Order: sequence, then C-alpha cells, then structure tokens
Amino acid sequence: MAAVQAAAKTEYMRSLRIVLLIVTLAVITFFLVAAVLPSEYHIERRVAIEVSPDTVFRQINTLQNWEHWNPQMPSMEYNDIEAGAGARKEWETPAGGTGFLEINRSIPGELIQAEVRFPGYDTFQTAWMLRPVKDSTYITWGMDFGGLAYPAGRYSGVLTNKRMQANIHMGLQNLKAFLEEDK
Repeated sequence: MAAVQAAAKTEYMRSLRIVLLIVTLAVITFFLVAAVLPSEYHIERRVAIEVSPDTVFRQINTLQNWEHWNPQMPSMEYNDIEAGAGARKEWETPAGGTGFLEINRSIPGELIQAEVRFPGYDTFQTAWMLRPVKDSTYITWGMDFGGLAYPAGRYSGVLTNKRMQANIHMGLQNLKAFLEEDK
C-alpha cells in the first residue's frame, strides 16, 4: 500500500511540474510577444473625391457634418464652436467612459488636425490633408497613436490598429459617396 501511495505521489508531483512548466512557458511567451509588438502606430488611408478641396474641407471641418459620413457616430455633445480650431465633440460609451475629438489646427482647403481620445486610451493625433488634382481632391486621413503600455497595451494596440484602419477606410468611402452624390 505504501508503494502505491509513493508511486501516486511521484506521478502527482511529475504532473504538477509539467503543469507549472507549461504555465511558466505561457507567461514567458506572453511577455516576449508583447516585447516585440509596437508601442506606436501610424495609420493612413487616401481617397480621391470629385469635388473641390473647399467642399471637402467644410464637410470635415464642421464636426456636426460628420453624421453624414462617419461610420461610428454615437450620441454627441458639441461645444459652442461649430467649425475649425477649438470645435469639439464629446461622447459617452455604453460602459460609461467619455471620449472626445477636438480640432486644434485648421487651414482652409488644405489641412485639419485634431486630438482624439477614446475611453481608456491616451490622446491620439489625427489629420486630414487635402490636395487638389484637376477636378478632384485627394484626401489623406491619418492617425498616430502610441505610448502603449507594456504588456497589455501592446496587445490592445494591435486590436485598436485594426479597428481604426477599418474606421478610417469606411469613413473616407462614406465621405466620398456623400459628397459625390450631391454634385
């Protein structure tokens, strides 16, 4: 009986060591993968729209116009500045966090720069650059976000990057369809 108990205890200890080794390897892998993930991202998408730069500029520079083309438009609150530098919109998520977008630089027909904050993240920088080409406007919409904490923020950054790429792409396609429909 003692020999059976000793064998069972030995098997139990061996199994426990294997489980601990697997858990340790998983934790080490988690941290090693996080170490090679980027802490900063730059996203950029372009589209040509067959309208003037001034038309595109007015649509983007006036935040309340975004309801026509922005794919993610939660319920917004706007400040007293309707357009240009200082114009700001804020929103609340279902989980109770608040976010905002505020234009901090506006050059008519050329450039709009803004800060964006999503709940749980640092402030991002986003910009729309407009370039006239014949009867069209080439729009480049870019976003930079970084300072992603190690290790969990790095994993979160991968998902945020994918979401924001899709959002920017869809926003530009919606803007194009909306503005070209009104020509």
